Amino acid sequence: MRECTCPKPKSREFDCSVDGCRKTLLLWKKCQEGNNDFVKAWIENRGPGQGKIASPVRAIRNNGCVKRKKKQTPRVFRLGDNIETALKTVGITSERVSAWLGRPCGCPERKRRLNNLGAWAHRILTGKTESAKEYLEEIIGDPEKQIEGQ
Repeated sequence: MRECTCPKPKSREFDCSVDGCRKTLLLWKKCQEGNNDFVKAWIENRGPGQGKIASPVRAIRNNGCVKRKKKQTPRVFRLGDNIETALKTVGITSERVSAWLGRPCGCPERKRRLNNLGAWAHRILTGKTESAKEYLEEIIGDPEKQIEGQ
């Protein structure tokens, strides 16, 4: 491994120019001692105070290992499912609506379209606006054609 060339810090936290990170006095001592786990992690640019770790203290608690979080896929808002769940909690089910109307209610198709609409809105809110109008027309149909047909 390598020897630490940092002078003793004058404050509790300092910027280490060798490892390109923020260190505490404890991390400086570990570097001075030549603690192989820490030094190796700093050399590999994954040590305490480097990368996405905001707090060197948290890294010390994790024994010097930077734990990378798994990239989470954003949860898509299922508008149709949520409406169905809300209506069921107050006793309104597709069977009940069909009985009131005396015909099939169309709930499954409406739910599918609302789910697609929720996914569309999620895409727009996350900045994916390419071909947004075409995708929306696919979901709800072309409003201009619907007006002409009336």
